[in-house]
Amino acid sequence: MTLPQNGNGATNQRPAESRQSRGETGVSQDTAAASGSGSDTARQMANEAKFDKVQDLLKGHSGESAVSPEILRHVLTRVTDEGLVIELFDLEDARLFMPESPAPTPLLRQLAQLVVTAAQLVENEIAIEGHTRARPVVVQVNPVWTLSMARADAMRNLMQDAGIRSDRMSRVTGHADREPVLSDKMALRNNRLEVILLRSDD
Repeated sequence: MTLPQNGNGATNQRPAESRQSRGETGVSQDTAAASGSGSDTARQMANEAKFDKVQDLLKGHSGESAVSPEILRHVLTRVTDEGLVIELFDLEDARLFMPESPAPTPLLRQLAQLVVTAAQLVENEIAIEGHTRARPVVVQVNPVWTLSMARADAMRNLMQDAGIRSDRMSRVTGHADREPVLSDKMALRNNRLEVILLRSDD
């Protein structure tokens, strides 16, 4: 439908295993050499430099903002072929949304402001993806598709309200429970948002 544990602001070099469209972190030297294009390599290097700057802020290594460790533990980043993925996720003692709802908690509002501060360091287009944990197969009405989409769209609204231009939004997608990060598909940790700063062509 379109419209792993505590982060501590860490960088996760593992790409999402369920994404065939995403490869290993960054672009390998072999791949760059095979392209035979100096301009392609220059674009790749420019993207990596932009992403490094964003990640520094999200890890609390930048002077742009003071980031609380309580906020950073909900954040993981990884660089993929698609771009810089900023993953925001639930923890047992702190949730991004109200239970079974797309209504953001104060925590998510703070995280959205942090992501916007980071995203404003660059001009890349943005994709937002919502994911939810699985429900027992016995539930009569399974909300995972509509809930993941509504939560992704709620994040879009929060980011735009915080200053991100609407024309930077490339897509908003709900993946339901189809791409869990833990083998236990009903684990709370599978409730997450991914904000992706997409690679630019210039």
